[in-house]
This record gives sequence, structure tokens and C-alpha cells, in this order.
Amino acid sequence: MDSDYRMLPDLNRTVPVFIGHEPSCTAEDWLSTVDALAGINNWPVPYRLQFVKSNMANAVRS
Repeated sequence: MDSDYRMLPDLNRTVPVFIGHEPSCTAEDWLSTVDALAGINNWPVPYRLQFVKSNMANAVRS
């Protein structure tokens, strides 16, 4: 198992905050962007979950 993963600077500019009121196509695009970043950078699952949670706001974060 490869435990090497990378962090990119300014990820907040790459992935907008998800508030839960976006149209379904926007939500799918958001998830695809997060998944692509995680795959390219070999993020482990716990980091992926933390990144997703940190880029959510309002009730969707709960």
C-alpha cells in the first residue's frame, strides 16, 4: 500500500464551498472535482472525508 499523498496549495479556490442548495448537476460536478483531486493526489479516505467536510457549509455540513 502506498502511503504517499500530496497537498496542493489554495485548494479553497479549486473547490467551492457546498451549501446543499445547488442543483443536482452542480452537486455531481462538485463531487467529481473532489474525487479527481483526491485521486490525483493519492489522498487516503480519512483525508478525503475531512476535506469534504471542511468544504461544506450550513445544514449540509451536519
